[in-house]
Amino acid sequence: CPAYSVTDPEPLPASHPLFTLPNVILTPHMSGLSQDYFVLTVDLLLQNTERLRAGKGVFNAFRGMGE
Repeated sequence: CPAYSVTDPEPLPASHPLFTLPNVILTPHMSGLSQDYFVLTVDLLLQNTERLRAGKGVFNAFRGMGE
C-alpha cells in the first residue's frame, strides 16, 4: 500500500473523506524530534504490536474527527 508524508491540503478539513476510511492511518505531521524520539517510537510500536496480537486496540489510534 502506498504511504504519503503529507496531505493536500494540510491540515485536512474535519469533513475530509480520509478520516472515514478503515484502511487509512492518519498521523500528525510533526517536525520536532526529542533525543529519545526513536526509542519511544520503537517502544510504542512494540506495545501496539502486542496489543494487536492480543485482540486489543492500539495506543494513540485516531478514529475520525467526531461530530
